[in-house]
Amino acid sequence: MDVIYRDLKLENILMTEEGYIKLIDFGISKQLDVKARERTYSIRGTPEYLAPEILLKKGYSFEVDWWALGTIAYELLVGTPPFFDEKETQMYVKIVKGKLSFPEQEPPLSEECCDFIESLLTKDPLKRLGAQGQAEVLQHPFLQALDMDLLKMKVLEAPYVPQVGEDVFDVSNFEQELTNHKSYEAAHLSVQTA
Repeated sequence: MDVIYRDLKLENILMTEEGYIKLIDFGISKQLDVKARERTYSIRGTPEYLAPEILLKKGYSFEVDWWALGTIAYELLVGTPPFFDEKETQMYVKIVKGKLSFPEQEPPLSEECCDFIESLLTKDPLKRLGAQGQAEVLQHPFLQALDMDLLKMKVLEAPYVPQVGEDVFDVSNFEQELTNHKSYEAAHLSVQTA
């Protein structure tokens, strides 16, 4: 749909009751003209997920979302974003100049998995996996076992299906610090009394 999302991160991905995912918060998304190779220059996004070209103010396009996908994949499999540092400025230096490395872990990540993440986290956006479009990403060996047509039709059984209660306001799968907010409590109360 020619929309650059610009804030792909774990907090903006929710899981449905069927175990499929949905993106939320399109607040900083922007439509770009693909055919005109339009670029944008504003610094938008969450620090841990910013692509090097955003930080270098070189102008960027859809490749920043593929970078963020690589960051998410790394974080899900390793436990932290790949270039994370408590000091934000140091993290930016690592994003722009740092070398990607994978910690030793059990079970070890497969070669296909590491190559997938490395290809998404290529510093040069024109050489990054996805620079030629989503088909390039979907053809990567790491994803070959997935039948994308069945996935799009939501026919594949999800590997994890969250337990969800009958109440439309069931937030038992969220951290309590996120749901102990007065606006949530007021909305819940107004629906119950309606």
